[in-house]
Amino acid sequence: MNARFRMVTLDALLTTAAAPIYSSDFLNPLIVCFRAGQGCLLPRKYSMEEFIATYAAHLKANDKIHLPTWVDVVKTGSFKQLPPIDEDWYYIRAAALCRRLYIRPNLGVGHFKTVFGGRTRRRGAAPERFCKAASGLIRHIFQTLETVGLMEKGANGGRKLTSSGQRDMDLIAGRCAPVVPVC
Repeated sequence: MNARFRMVTLDALLTTAAAPIYSSDFLNPLIVCFRAGQGCLLPRKYSMEEFIATYAAHLKANDKIHLPTWVDVVKTGSFKQLPPIDEDWYYIRAAALCRRLYIRPNLGVGHFKTVFGGRTRRRGAAPERFCKAASGLIRHIFQTLETVGLMEKGANGGRKLTSSGQRDMDLIAGRCAPVVPVC
């Protein structure tokens, strides 16, 4: 096994002070890293579901993002038959967009149309096909987050988080429990 990669138990994590600890799993890169005895708090080191749910609750509690009037009747893509059932889906989608932009900045609406797309199943006997998500909805979330000050347009196109948006996500990441691989 390479010296850079090793799996760590929770006991070993608590006793290690300044040694770098990495995961060999490609799905969870850099799960835990310690630099000079101080833990790095990044959203990619935490459970995706837990982080998005926590950040969505933070966005909802802030009262900066106001829901549009059409939020209960709009579909998230042409391949959907009904609007989302969860009443907080707008905040969850906004949190998922922010998390993706934190990990990989300068992504645009076209990229997120593909990421949030899905398969259409209403084709009779014909096989399923991939359909993209609604671009107007993603663009509206981007514009809402820009007016709040969490996001801005990038120099090379796409969007990126502002320093206040990154700071908010770092604070939320500190509230979540890190994912520690089990040996």
